Formats: sequence, C-alpha cells, structure tokens
Amino acid sequence: MSMANVDHFELVVSDVERAAEFYAKLGAKVVREASGSGAGSDRQRVALQIGKDTEMNLVTPSDVARSRREALPGGGHVCLSWDGAMDQYMALLAGNGLKPREERGGPSPVNATRGAGTHIYIYDPDGNSIEVVCYPEATPARV
Repeated sequence: MSMANVDHFELVVSDVERAAEFYAKLGAKVVREASGSGAGSDRQRVALQIGKDTEMNLVTPSDVARSRREALPGGGHVCLSWDGAMDQYMALLAGNGLKPREERGGPSPVNATRGAGTHIYIYDPDGNSIEVVCYPEATPARV
C-alpha cells in the first residue's frame, strides 16, 4: 500500500472571502464554509474543491494558531494542475485581470508529477506563490 492522493491542504490567508473569490475565478468550487466557534470568535474557513478528490482549505492566521502548538516555519508554494491547454489558462487569467509572476517568466516547460508539461507561477491576494501546470491531453494521471 502507498499514499493514494492529496486529500486536502491548508492555505493561510488574511481574508478568507477575498481568497475564495480569487480561487473561484481560477476554477475552484466552494464546497463548505464555516465561521465562529464560540463567543467573539474570528475563526473562518472555506473549503474549495480542487479537481476530483482534493480540497484546499482557506483559513485565517488565528485559526492556525489555535490548531498548532508551535509557530509554523512558512511554506514554499502550491502547485495546481489545469485540465486544459496553457493558452486557455492564460486567457482565464487575463480575463480576470491577472498575469504570471514576472520574475519567474513563463509559461515555460517543466517536468512535474505527471511528466512533461508547461507551467506558470502566480500570486494570490496574500502573496502566496501558486504554480499552475498544464499537461498534454494524452498524459494520464498517475494511479
């Protein structure tokens, strides 16, 4: 037996609603929202569906502080795959007033999880680095 897939991951954002709107423009679907857990709570969470079996949980810093005993050292980036061609994704970005990170260039070739593809990097509203990879149509997902 081995690990089968990424079930979910958590991304810390300053404004859950703003981040959810940003990722929805990029193709994610809101599947759950939750807020508060008692009097005076500022806890917020939004779960977004990414692909068939993975969720991205957008959380506030105070939510993370409640669930961690120690400070987090920070993260690198999240890579999401797009199920169409890169030119379609670039058109989606442009249609939403977004563009790839200039310092990373792109779109450019990459050898990623499913092999050869094309990728770009973007920033979300909180400056989190998001990589998006597109694979040729004939490239199946690993099982």
